[in-house]
Amino acid sequence: MWLPRLALLLLLLRFSGVLLVEGINTCQSINLDRQKSRRIEAVRGQILSKLRIRSPPDEDDDPPVGSVPPEVMLLYNSTRELLKERARLAESACDRESSEEDYYAKEVHRIDMLPPRTDTNVVQPATPNPHYRVVHFDVSGVDLTNSTLVKAEFRIFRAPNPQARASEQRVEIYQLLKPDEESTSTQRYIDSRTVQPKAKGVWISVDVTETIKDWVSDSENNLGLKLGVHCPCCTFVPSTNNIVPNKSEELEALFAGLDDEKLRQIRKPGQVKGQADFSTKTPHPHPHRAAQ
Repeated sequence: MWLPRLALLLLLLRFSGVLLVEGINTCQSINLDRQKSRRIEAVRGQILSKLRIRSPPDEDDDPPVGSVPPEVMLLYNSTRELLKERARLAESACDRESSEEDYYAKEVHRIDMLPPRTDTNVVQPATPNPHYRVVHFDVSGVDLTNSTLVKAEFRIFRAPNPQARASEQRVEIYQLLKPDEESTSTQRYIDSRTVQPKAKGVWISVDVTETIKDWVSDSENNLGLKLGVHCPCCTFVPSTNNIVPNKSEELEALFAGLDDEKLRQIRKPGQVKGQADFSTKTPHPHPHRAAQ
């Protein structure tokens, strides 16, 4: 007699439990495609906001091929060469920048050298100093401050000099200074590079962050950079790290933008094929500005 009642009681409890669970279940199913679409739209909005435009440009508005300004292509090519060189250095020396510098986005600028300063009253321009070269830049045209300047690299292209007598030579880079009451020094040593004047032309990069910061802080300090031999009164031998006294050393390394007249004289007349064009390889700093 009690078995049928027990079975009926269990059946009622089962149905009441189902109804109870269904009554308190307020969860909704998640539409993954919709969530993905919302995320894409959010990222798209951030990109448009960063570019300061309200909507992406239409494909019909794309400029025709070949209409890119020359200065833009010059910046693109030099930046690409800079990144390739830094990648090679990182692979060979396992050199990594700090995590903070890697994290923040950077805007790369290119500042080309100013034309050589010549005296317009002379019939023939003065010949370059045999021991050093000086290069000048105007950094006032770039929106830079000491707080936004992350890094600056001075890049100069060493062109081959088949007439060089030395197989190896050390080139030292200096920042030119104004003499003051506290110090009579007219230059500050930055760095040096050992080059092979006769070898194939290559880019040389030097860290000039502190120099550019000095120029940005006070434009009167911008007197340019100097590239020269260790000392005109002697000869420095890089292979042995020795100095030969009483033997004057001349700068035999040639640089695009600074020794163009000498490079034109070296070019073989009538031969065009195989001759390198150094017109786009002028010296320039590469300031890296933190993106706003």
